[in-house]
Amino acid sequence: MVYLRDAQLLHMGDEMNGPCPIGRDADQYKLTDIQSAALSLIDSGVVTHLTDGHTFAVRHARDAAKRLADLLEQSLVLQGEAARLADGQSSVDAGPFVRGITDCYRDLGVQGTNSNAVFLGMIAATQLQRLGYTRPDAGTTWHASPLTPRTSPSRTAARAVSVSQPPCPGSCADTRNPHPPHHQHRIGPTKRTEPRHTRRKQLTMGYFIGVLLQTVILPIVSGTLELVTAGGNPVEIYGRWWVFWGVGTRLVVAGIVQLVRPQTTAEILGTEQPAGSELQVVRELSTANLGMGLAGLLALVPAWAAPAGLAGGVFLLIAGLMHVTKKNKNPAEHLATWTDLLVGVIAVVFLGYALVSQLV
Repeated sequence: MVYLRDAQLLHMGDEMNGPCPIGRDADQYKLTDIQSAALSLIDSGVVTHLTDGHTFAVRHARDAAKRLADLLEQSLVLQGEAARLADGQSSVDAGPFVRGITDCYRDLGVQGTNSNAVFLGMIAATQLQRLGYTRPDAGTTWHASPLTPRTSPSRTAARAVSVSQPPCPGSCADTRNPHPPHHQHRIGPTKRTEPRHTRRKQLTMGYFIGVLLQTVILPIVSGTLELVTAGGNPVEIYGRWWVFWGVGTRLVVAGIVQLVRPQTTAEILGTEQPAGSELQVVRELSTANLGMGLAGLLALVPAWAAPAGLAGGVFLLIAGLMHVTKKNKNPAEHLATWTDLLVGVIAVVFLGYALVSQLV
C-alpha cells in the first residue's frame, strides 16, 4: 500500500509480494485486513482516491468505498464457504475442498488476474490452516489439530457484512450445500453499523442546507417580503435582514454547535481526530461566536442594524479571506469560505452606507 498524503490517494498493489497478490502465502485473511484498513481511511476522509494494481482505475471516495465493501463481502463469503466445506470435521480431503473454493471463487465473479489453479490451491491451503487444520505428511488429507484454535472469519472485515443468501451463488448452493436456498447465513455481527462516510454525508448535507438558508435564502426571502408588503429603502431592508440571518442566527447556531460538539468544526476544517488543545480553542471560539451572533440579532431594531453587524461582519470577512488561499479545502470548507465573504462584505458595505447616510 502506498499513501500519497497531499493528493489523499491510496494505491493498493502487489509488486513487492512475489507472484501472488496477497503475499506469498495467498492469505485471504490478510487481504481482508488490508481492505478493511483502506476502507477505514476512506470513511475517515484521509483518503479520497483509490487505485489498485489490477484494474488500474482511479476511484473517487464513494466508488472506492463501494468497491472495497464488495471485495470484503466476497472475502467473507469465501471464508464462510471454507468453514462450511470443512464442517468441523476431524479431517478434510484437500481435493473436494479446493474444488469447492474454486467453484465459489468463480461463482462470485471475483475480478483479478490470479484465478489460476496454483493461486486458488494456495488460498484453499491457507483457509484450512486458518481453520486449524494441518497436513502432517505429503498426502492430501488435512487433520484438525487440538492444539490450534480455529480462526473465525476476519474480525475487522466482518464488522458490517451480513450475507442473507447461501454462502456462495451457483454451484455453492447445489446439493453439496446442506442449507435450503433461503437459509439465513450470517457472517460476523448480526447488527449492521452505519458507515462513517454515510454519517459524514448526512452531517455535510445538513451543514450545507443550514448555511445556505442563513446566508442566502432567508435574507433574500425576508427582505423581499418586507419590501413588497411595507416598502422602504432596499439597501437598508436587505442589509438589516442579512445582518440578522447571516451574522446573528448563523453565529449563534455556530457557537452553540461548537460549544456542545467542537469536533464538528474540526471536521469541517479537515481534522479527523482533533487534540484536546484544538477542541479547547474551538470551545473558546464558540463564546466569541455567541457574543457576535447575539449582537447581530439586534439588527431587527432598525437603528441598531448596521453597528450590530460590525463585529460579526468583520470577523466573517477576515475569516473568509484567510481561507481563500488554503489548498485542498473540502466542500464544507469551500462553502464556509465563500458565504463568510458574502456576509462579511454585505455587513461592511451596509455599515459604510449607514455612516454615509448619517453624514449627508
